[in-house]
Amino acid sequence: MAFRGIWILAGVLGSAAVSWGEEPCAPNAPKEDLQSLVALSESIGQIKTAEELKDIPEFCRVLGYRGYQENQKVEIDGPWVGSFVAVKEARESGFRRYLSEGLEATSQRDSVKPARERLDFEELKRGVAQIKNASPDDAEFCRSHFEKYERFAGDQAELRKASLTESAYFCSDLTLSSAASCASGMTRLQEIAKPVHGVTVLSLWKELVTDPVYFKALKTASLQVLERLQADDSRGSRLFQDLENAVLKETRNPSSAREYAWKTIAIFASGGANAHRRITKTCRHPISAFLYVITNGAPILDRVSAAKGYLYSMPKEVNSLCDYGKSYHFWMTAYLARRLVKEGSDPLPAAAASYSVQKGYQFAKRDGGREPERSFREPSFSDWNNRRRMELSTSAAAAWFGALSAKGSPKNLDWSTVEEGIRQQFRGSEVRSGDPSFQFPGDSDVPRLMSAYREWKKILNPDSSFEYFRKKFGQ
Repeated sequence: MAFRGIWILAGVLGSAAVSWGEEPCAPNAPKEDLQSLVALSESIGQIKTAEELKDIPEFCRVLGYRGYQENQKVEIDGPWVGSFVAVKEARESGFRRYLSEGLEATSQRDSVKPARERLDFEELKRGVAQIKNASPDDAEFCRSHFEKYERFAGDQAELRKASLTESAYFCSDLTLSSAASCASGMTRLQEIAKPVHGVTVLSLWKELVTDPVYFKALKTASLQVLERLQADDSRGSRLFQDLENAVLKETRNPSSAREYAWKTIAIFASGGANAHRRITKTCRHPISAFLYVITNGAPILDRVSAAKGYLYSMPKEVNSLCDYGKSYHFWMTAYLARRLVKEGSDPLPAAAASYSVQKGYQFAKRDGGREPERSFREPSFSDWNNRRRMELSTSAAAAWFGALSAKGSPKNLDWSTVEEGIRQQFRGSEVRSGDPSFQFPGDSDVPRLMSAYREWKKILNPDSSFEYFRKKFGQ
């Protein structure tokens, strides 16, 4: 078996980064936002040592913006919204038109009027409110299609599943006493979330297109997001809270509402701003319009809420101000850890298994602009490696948050605590100039893969944040 079976779940956390659509624009003065961000990017420059890292929120914004610029060069178009919103300068209507076009394309034809240059939010809200649920035949067709994917994943699982010995090796980076339980957890995660044709957590997608609670709740949440965008104010709320309240309106059961909210946000995380395309490329279901509104609106509300000291798309328990447009890394890691605990795991091995999956993605993912050799070819503190650190440190917090959320409300972490978790990885990273000739090992070259993994850990120092957040969450 190929050693790289351990990285099979790279697709779980990376699927949201593939097949980006046209990027939305911020609703208010996007050109000014972009100009200020260009100036900020130039002023910050490239850091060469951990000591040069000063203002982390600004640095996160700059990394996100530079990532967008880099993706444009390789023709990967993406909604890098948030504070570093990418702008189609020729289009004055910005986000409104982008949103209306998406609604028209993904909902019933007669539900939304054709896009116009100055379509307003009131018209968008009326359009969303008019969308009706799929016919029984359309819903069944969607369900059967995702079920076919799921069967295919099951047929292929044994061919590519990492062994318990391999999983235990990587788990031992994070816990020796629970390495075996962590390894079992990683095996289970492969069963839960193995990607097929870019779609992960397939069982949740089947629920989404057949359970009417999702349709009603996501319509309510979509209207809530549009209202917040119209007001240019998230009003102290969070995305998870809005989802939970929308479900509660339908179920009148707080426990059920929380479970629905967790599953919904995992669906969002599996596709990012392109979650709706998991449906539109597979079947016809109007719930895709609601996915479009929420997953494209939430990062813009991050930009709005960041000025008030929090990010709309992050949970209140982890008050991060690192706005770089990729909260889906956080939520998928959190969901997987929580799910393992719900299925009987202890929090430590569950958190370690989920974070090990994220490490595998960051180490070996090759798709959607990911080039694993770049971590070795570039200096230790290049933008490429710094983005990996941001994603890893955020996911380390997520792993513990998710695992502990399964049994109650975890301890709240303020921004200074989260910021220190990010700095941990920078401080412990080796300073290297990079080796431009480095070639990433092939799947079957086990000794070189093992060696590369050990060197990668020295460059990025990924385990320090996991241990740091373990202590901060009181474990």
